[in-house]
Amino acid sequence: MRLHKNIVLIVTTAFILSIVWTVAVVAQSLPQLPEECYGTITINGKDSAVGTIITAEIDGVERGRFVTTTIGTYGGSKDEDKRIIIEGTETDIGKNITFLIDGVQANERVIYENGESIELNLTATKSVSPCFIATAAYGTPMHEDIDVLRDFRDEYLMTNAVGRVFVKVYYTTSPPIADVISENEGLRTVVRDGLVKPLVHISRLFVG
Repeated sequence: MRLHKNIVLIVTTAFILSIVWTVAVVAQSLPQLPEECYGTITINGKDSAVGTIITAEIDGVERGRFVTTTIGTYGGSKDEDKRIIIEGTETDIGKNITFLIDGVQANERVIYENGESIELNLTATKSVSPCFIATAAYGTPMHEDIDVLRDFRDEYLMTNAVGRVFVKVYYTTSPPIADVISENEGLRTVVRDGLVKPLVHISRLFVG
């Protein structure tokens, strides 16, 4: 009789422990209430363009994504405002959330806490892509005319799909052309005075 009771006790205990273990495992894998973030976006000291992509990662795995629809912000504090939604599990609580701005890591991080809504102003530094042909024409990427062309690119081309395609094609095809221009002083003068300067003049009408 005592042996029978011991067997029943062992089986019952094992059954209860298996249930507790199963519940614990399932609880850890279940999604928690997401964390939300919103705020401003500054890249190289300037407001980000419309269409900027914000990605949130935990342990290198993407947990949220947001495409901006306004200049310099991603979401807002009002109930109707959209925000980046960061999904995580119980095991993610307390871990760092890393943010990427168009693939460049932001300087700011937050800790994942389920159900939180946090204002987080993001900043990042991106290397400035050279304007190859203009740089070849002037012999330096630092000329003020090239700054005007960059501003026009960032404010009027990178803010829409057609403009982004144009910029991509330009950066793909222009380096070999720029190499030819840079090696010929006469060609540099022609390109600078006949192409780049008129483009700069037109761009100034838009960017000031």
